[in-house]
Amino acid sequence: VQFPPHGPVALVVISAPAPSGSGGLYSLSPVLAGGTVSGPRARLTEIEQRLSGVSTVVGINGDFTAGSDLHPAGVVIADGAFLRGFSPGRTSAAVDAAGTLHVGRIAFAGTWRGSGQRRPLDGVNQALRGNQTMLYTPAWGAQTPAVSGGVAIALEPFPVPAANTDLTATVATVATPPVAIPVDGAVLVAGGTDAAKLQAEAQQGAEVTIRMILPAGWDDVRAAFGGGPLLVRHLHFRGVAGVG
Repeated sequence: VQFPPHGPVALVVISAPAPSGSGGLYSLSPVLAGGTVSGPRARLTEIEQRLSGVSTVVGINGDFTAGSDLHPAGVVIADGAFLRGFSPGRTSAAVDAAGTLHVGRIAFAGTWRGSGQRRPLDGVNQALRGNQTMLYTPAWGAQTPAVSGGVAIALEPFPVPAANTDLTATVATVATPPVAIPVDGAVLVAGGTDAAKLQAEAQQGAEVTIRMILPAGWDDVRAAFGGGPLLVRHLHFRGVAGVG
C-alpha cells in the first residue's frame, strides 16, 4: 500500500519466473475476453476460470477498450499469431521467444499481392476506414464488417497469421462485405479506391500472398498487447552488475 497525497493506493505485485518464451513452462500471453476481438466482454475472474482447466493462471487487466463493441484498443499477438494489428499512437508491450520484454510504439506494416504489384495492407482485425485494405481472421468474429462499396475475398485455407513470412492462400470467393469468415481461412476486405484494385488482382481461384512485418528487434515476438501512456523510458540500474 502506497500513501501519495491524494490518498492510499493498494497495489498487487506478482513475482514469478521470467517468461520462458515459446513452449516454456511459464509464459506471458494476452487472452481475449470473449475469444474474439469483437466478442463479448468478460470479467477477469471469468477468463481465469475458463483457462484454469489447462493451466495455473494469474491474470491482470491488459489493454484499454475502444468503440461501441469495446474491442482492444491496441495490438494483440498470441502464440506468434496476429489477432489484432498495432495502433501506432499507443504503446505496446511484447515478449519474444527468448522471454525478453519489449516496450515501444510500433506502427503496423504489411503488404498483399495478387496478380499485380505488392500493395499496402493496413491492419489485421481492425475497423476499415476509407481507402484501406484489412485482413480479417476468425479471431475477429463470425463475419467481416459491412463496407459500403467494398470488396471481400475469402482466402481458404489460410496459414497462421504470423509476422515476417509470406502467407499464401487461394481465393475461394469474391463478394460484397459483410461475409462469413472461414474457420480455416481469412478474408481480405478493401474499401474506397482499394476495392477496385483488390477485385481486379485477386480473382477467384488466384493465389494471394500476404506479409505482415515486424521491425528489427520485434521480429521474434510471441505475445504482445497494447497499453499506454508509456510511464517509464530508458530504465537503468545503478550499481547492479547482474540480476539472477
